[in-house]
Amino acid sequence: MYHINLEVDVKSSARIFGLPVRSFVVGEKFDAVYILTNGDKKAFPGGHLSALIRWPVGESRSLKIDIPRLEPGETCKLKDCGIPVLSQGYTTFQFSASSIEDEAIVITSKYSGVGLFPHPAWHFIVGKTREEIYQYWALLVSAIGLSIIALEKVIQALRFLSIIPFLN
Repeated sequence: MYHINLEVDVKSSARIFGLPVRSFVVGEKFDAVYILTNGDKKAFPGGHLSALIRWPVGESRSLKIDIPRLEPGETCKLKDCGIPVLSQGYTTFQFSASSIEDEAIVITSKYSGVGLFPHPAWHFIVGKTREEIYQYWALLVSAIGLSIIALEKVIQALRFLSIIPFLN
């Protein structure tokens, strides 16, 4: 039995008004990097990583990536670029792996060391619509504007009470 530690790193390629955003925007693409580390004391002969990406609308994407031979403690990065965000909501990533020797593989979290059961949601991203992002920015601008108005009213009240003489 082999022990492979898995870490998933995702990055949005979305841009709004020409500026990059960290959010995963519906209709835009993102890149995923699967970082595999041989957590065993023996060499991993190589095999395949199967990933299933599921969107809340029932769509899914599966891929099979070859894992090279890994010496104990050795790490490799497998890239999957240009994945579209198909809908808003939670998009889950599920993984399984097989070795070229058909020996069992336990995929574990790099952070917790907990093994995966068959096809759990291992990683997820949250897809957002452009409207959700615009609403967030509108709320932020409104909150800043309200804070400025509140500060002005406090200064007027203090001036009226002559607590701050240099403002007169």
